[in-house]
Amino acid sequence: MEHATPDDKPEQPKPVNWYSGWRLFATAAATVVSAKLIGILGSLVAGLLFLWLQPRRGIWQAVAAAAVAGVAVAVLYSTFLLPVPQGQHSTPTTDRFGGVLVEPAR
Repeated sequence: MEHATPDDKPEQPKPVNWYSGWRLFATAAATVVSAKLIGILGSLVAGLLFLWLQPRRGIWQAVAAAAVAGVAVAVLYSTFLLPVPQGQHSTPTTDRFGGVLVEPAR
């Protein structure tokens, strides 16, 4: 019968430092791109949902679910909660080159 010695402990995985090297650059790049694409609110929802789902479902399922939820929140926010500008004409008075459009006679 063999007895386990105190030196026979299984190796523990090293903790991941997310604030060093390429991970810091990748996190910053993903943050900027997501904020540009889906806004701050959508990015916040997506980030928090990813952090909550990642230990439960794995990285790729968490990324997919967070991306869908972030886009959904951004679309719903822009559709229902953004104010509609008042007092603007429904048709433009200038064309895309800065020229004045002439309205047809009625």
